[in-house]
Amino acid sequence: MLAWYIFTSMGFYPLASSSTYLIDSSVFDRITIRRNNGQCILTIIVHNNSIEIIYVERVLLNGKTL
Repeated sequence: MLAWYIFTSMGFYPLASSSTYLIDSSVFDRITIRRNNGQCILTIIVHNNSIEIIYVERVLLNGKTL
């Protein structure tokens, strides 16, 4: 349950029994996922984050719109 909560709080979580990830609004303004060696593998940055804004307007991956 803890992994599910962490993923959903980030707004990025795996779809069960699939290799697909869903994107949703995050409770954090910024979160970085790192490997044990300190290498950054994912940073999520949310602009204008608030409880009233519940939809994702756009998603960028390496500067390109998904």
